[in-house]
Amino acid sequence: MRKVLGDTAASQKVLKVDHLSAVPLILACPGDFSRKLTDLVYLRPAVFVEPRPIRTNV
Repeated sequence: MRKVLGDTAASQKVLKVDHLSAVPLILACPGDFSRKLTDLVYLRPAVFVEPRPIRTNV
């Protein structure tokens, strides 16, 4: 990243992390993790939807 950013203020804010624990990510996203790492997974993109009134007659 620093090489791409060059000598800028942003490049000074780039931190190198040697180890990142996946535990918080796994616990924040419960699901079936029995798939292989090479299997494709659909990630729903974030979209804005106009708020609607709450339906009470369901």
